[in-house]
Amino acid sequence: MKSSSAWWSIPVSIAGALDVTMAMAHFGLQWEWHQVTDFGNLPPQLQWALFALNFSWGVLLLGIGALVLSAAASGYADPMARRLVLIVGAFWAVHGMYVALVPMPLPSYLLWLRAPLLAFPATVVVLHSTALAATISDRRVPAAAN
Repeated sequence: MKSSSAWWSIPVSIAGALDVTMAMAHFGLQWEWHQVTDFGNLPPQLQWALFALNFSWGVLLLGIGALVLSAAASGYADPMARRLVLIVGAFWAVHGMYVALVPMPLPSYLLWLRAPLLAFPATVVVLHSTALAATISDRRVPAAAN
């Protein structure tokens, strides 16, 4: 049982830390992008929307990361923690598929960014899946009432 606990807490903690790190990176983008003053023909409303969406994405990632870290601490016996890990893992799987099927348009000198943009969701999905799969045998299914 202790082994299953480690197989839950370690990958889920790493996944939560990665979510928080990605949130911090997006808050950093806010700072970097504020230095940009020429958005071409992009209307001011769309410039604002770009910053607002990026900021909101960072806030969501920070909250999700905190919830995933909380799920790691709660343990795999907590049904809500398992559901959260499943749902967040499914989100990253869908996000990863989107990034793979509809890659970000990048100039040739930045094409190397496609690898990390795919690796991040793939890594988080593997961490979530590992935790869920490793603890499945320890979950108790209540006997049906006769």
